[in-house]
Amino acid sequence: MRNLLIICITLAVAGCGSQSTKFRAPKEDLSKVEYSTGSGDSYEDPVVITGVQTQSEGVQAEYRFISSKYGERYKDWSVVEQTIIREKDKVFDVIEIRLGSDSDRRIYYFEVTSFPWKKK
Repeated sequence: MRNLLIICITLAVAGCGSQSTKFRAPKEDLSKVEYSTGSGDSYEDPVVITGVQTQSEGVQAEYRFISSKYGERYKDWSVVEQTIIREKDKVFDVIEIRLGSDSDRRIYYFEVTSFPWKKK
């Protein structure tokens, strides 16, 4: 009986160790999301995202756009900083990313005025 208990505890601990510690939000339905042809390099040429219904969809749409350029989040790129900026009558989500494990960084400007959770 004691050996069975030791085996069960060992298996339980081993199973916990194999779980990823990074939080990954559930995938949203982004089939209605549309992106403009902006480069995202500046406030003057942002990527405009429309068709999102929730905050989670909006953020995932931004990350999906970045992933389409650089690959898998956490593996190929990661978020360094993300900030909401109001400029005149528009709202921008500015995301700074780090590419791979290098110090190579990139900033994207998303115009998110149409997001339902970012309106004034």
